[in-house]
Amino acid sequence: MDRRKFLKYTGLAGGTLALGGIASAGYMAGADKDGHTGFGRTYYGKDQFFNRKPFLVEKPTYEITGPAKRVQYIENLFRLNGPAILIAVMAVVLVLSLVISRPWCHFLCPLDGVFACLRLMNRSIKNLWKK
Repeated sequence: MDRRKFLKYTGLAGGTLALGGIASAGYMAGADKDGHTGFGRTYYGKDQFFNRKPFLVEKPTYEITGPAKRVQYIENLFRLNGPAILIAVMAVVLVLSLVISRPWCHFLCPLDGVFACLRLMNRSIKNLWKK
């Protein structure tokens, strides 16, 4: 077995074991009645009681200023605001990633420009030290 297949199979085995461990821990925590994380000592918190009477009010503590309006996500999606542009860029990068290897890294990543500036500074400093 070559190195690539070995890494692929061990990664798959590790992921499977991790998911199995998480699932079994969740099952055991839910199956154990003593594992209840509430404040009471009985199963499933049967002795827990929250006294709501001191918090009851006759009228709401907030003021209604107008009719309730629901946010229209579809309308906001086609406006040229920040989230719509980000979704469009993400969609373009995902489609390009089918054809080009790592399109974000090659064309849009801002770190490339930062590293280019640092590389230029490094070369200029080296040239100054050589003189």
